[in-house]
Amino acid sequence: PIVPFSQMIDAPSVSPTLPRSSTNLPNRLQYTNRQRWLLNEIFEHVPYPNSIQKNVVSDRIGATREQIRIWFQNRRRIAVQSHRSTSRRSNPVPVDNGSSVQLELEQILADLDLHKNAPQRMPIGQSSSCRRVRVLKK
Repeated sequence: PIVPFSQMIDAPSVSPTLPRSSTNLPNRLQYTNRQRWLLNEIFEHVPYPNSIQKNVVSDRIGATREQIRIWFQNRRRIAVQSHRSTSRRSNPVPVDNGSSVQLELEQILADLDLHKNAPQRMPIGQSSSCRRVRVLKK
């Protein structure tokens, strides 16, 4: 038997699952061209930053330490995958003034070089939210 459409509406039906509300999702950081360029250049020099270096990068880039940790983790994975396919990702010059960004990169790399011998991970008992960086004296 053919059921008219008007009677189908009253019939119980299973509604499709609705996507999660955007208010429940964590905010995803959208990096600017400048930030991406700096991160890629830093990655070329320091692919495995230690704990203090991650703090330095997060302070300079304007992201949290956790976001920097995840960015480097993802970038290393991309580097392995692109190495397998023998294609190299380009790192375009940021939209900002190139010389000021280059100077900023040199300052960041100098700060990272100061902390290159720090332990890879934070010692137990220190909060990962601690973002103070000690400058090592020579």
